[in-house]
Amino acid sequence: MKITVKLNASLKKYANGGENGVVTLEIPPMDIEGPIKHLGIDRLNTGIVLINGKNSDYSTNICDNDFIQILTELKGG
Repeated sequence: MKITVKLNASLKKYANGGENGVVTLEIPPMDIEGPIKHLGIDRLNTGIVLINGKNSDYSTNICDNDFIQILTELKGG
């Protein structure tokens, strides 16, 4: 299946040259942790995950043509 992943902030470096942190992946069916591992991202560096604009947890299964946004954890004060 084909998905599009947008990486924000410091995670853009994992897009492997994808313009503006956007990368298209061909992967088998899996949950959201699959693409995170596939891209070599340590899950501890991730925060909010959106699938098609909706907040999702890491066990949510992804579907063909999903648009996934992975954001870093919000920190600061």
